[in-house]
Amino acid sequence: IITAVRNILEGPPFFFRVLLAKDRVLKGGRVVSDTIRHMNMSHAFVADITGENANVMMELGAILMREDNRPTLVLSGDPDAQKIADLGDKLFVRYGSLQEDRPEIIEARIKEALLSEGRPCVAQRV
Repeated sequence: IITAVRNILEGPPFFFRVLLAKDRVLKGGRVVSDTIRHMNMSHAFVADITGENANVMMELGAILMREDNRPTLVLSGDPDAQKIADLGDKLFVRYGSLQEDRPEIIEARIKEALLSEGRPCVAQRV
């Protein structure tokens, strides 16, 4: 999924630079404070909630609690996943199954959802 997100967001028509928290090592040494520092440096957020990883859910909750207008993309590879009720204006994309779908199909689904959304902050170069 990381490769698909990079391919989509770093290529046309978006041209964003995608950095994961692990791409930028902070020297704080504390998970919560380092996570907050990463969030403060970010222009947008992508969260894959497939498998409902506790850390990802905690970070997504922290993003949602901020109530700012930075673009947030929530992804799920669970075909039966229900959209989280309180996402508000955040974009939710169900991309399919990693076990059943080829990477290029998953990438196409995510890109199609972003383009069809039509939000300037998500679908155009800024």
